[in-house]
Amino acid sequence: MILCGILQLGHMTPARGQLFDVEIMKGGISDAEAILQDYLEPLAHIIGSDLNAGWYNTARPHKLGGLDITATVSWAKAPSSALFYDISKLNLTGQLDPASPVEMPTVAGQSDDRPHLVYSQQVDLGGGNVQDVEFARVEIPDGTGIDFFPCPWDN
Repeated sequence: MILCGILQLGHMTPARGQLFDVEIMKGGISDAEAILQDYLEPLAHIIGSDLNAGWYNTARPHKLGGLDITATVSWAKAPSSALFYDISKLNLTGQLDPASPVEMPTVAGQSDDRPHLVYSQQVDLGGGNVQDVEFARVEIPDGTGIDFFPCPWDN
């Protein structure tokens, strides 16, 4: 029953998994790990709240051969404070583009104007000519805009 709910939710939004992995890894594993941790945090809290809700059984004894069948659906919603986080507070090797906003959407949030991280390195071109060369510009992925998650239970 839980699997059905997850599959139904997956059909409601377009899949962006492959693009996300490639784009975010351009800045290195440590940056991708830091970004993903804050990006996915609301989803972990939502699912944790769903798993803790609605699980109960009666203590009343049943007649011989009696069964207690219960079906419930819990519905957890992310608070508005969990829709965005401040990417400038992360310890990233890439620099935040000054023209970009500092608020990044989490998996539960959504934004049209997302931050860009710029990865550059100083290169000595010879003769004392040192120049910053940009080798990657990563646009932070957008969230799904779905800030809730239903979790059906079958006891």
